This record gives sequence, structure tokens and C-alpha cells, in this order.
Amino acid sequence: MRNLGKTNVTSDIANYLQENRIEPCRVSRDTGIAVRKLRPDGASALNATELLVLCEYLQVEPEEIRR
Repeated sequence: MRNLGKTNVTSDIANYLQENRIEPCRVSRDTGIAVRKLRPDGASALNATELLVLCEYLQVEPEEIRR
């Protein structure tokens, strides 16, 4: 089983946005989540609430982000 640590999820979200050509700045504006948490080189990790907000915004289940 893969580790579901915060930094891994944060990287997975950043990669998902990049792969789907979704601009982190737009997501940040629309969700209120700091853009530094949405970039692959971001030093700040997402918390559980932010992950769920992003999944709702992107209309995906959290498990889909990890694939």
C-alpha cells in the first residue's frame, strides 16, 4: 500500500493539475487555497480540508488523484 502522507498528496494534486493543463493560479483564485500549495515545487503541504475542497472543485474523487 502506498503512503498517503500529506506531501505525497500535495505532489499528486500538483501533478494532476499539470497533466490536465489546469492553471494553479486559477484554482487558487476559485478555491482560496494558496497557489504555493498547488505547484510541484511548493514547500507547503495541503491539509485534509483543502484536499477535499480541491476534489470537489475538480469534480474527482480523492482516490483518482493518486492514480
